[in-house]
Amino acid sequence: MREFDTPGENIDVEYEFCVNGSGGSNGKYRARGYGRVMDGGGWRKVDAFIIETRLERDDHVITSRRCDYTKAVNAGDTNANCASPYALGRDPHLTGDGRIYIDIEDDGRGGTWYDLAGSKPIGS
Repeated sequence: MREFDTPGENIDVEYEFCVNGSGGSNGKYRARGYGRVMDGGGWRKVDAFIIETRLERDDHVITSRRCDYTKAVNAGDTNANCASPYALGRDPHLTGDGRIYIDIEDDGRGGTWYDLAGSKPIGS
């Protein structure tokens, strides 16, 4: 869990990544990020809260997606799920990885990207 110093009560973020298949035998895989943001809401906490999820092979990006949770974080506690597009081909070196961009309300510093721990390779 990571805590961010925000107006009022600080927000806490729990997040992790995995790689999953589309089901069946079509050989499509994607990275999926999932977790939650707690202690949001009450008043405006962030100017931006964006999750980036990446499907990677040996630290090279195959597909990625950014999901904007700014409104949800400012409204209250929220589950935050963000999945990359599917890519064809099973590879034992595929991993899910990502980061969070957060711009804290009224801190005068602008936003920052925070790298998160990625998943283990699917072949391990």
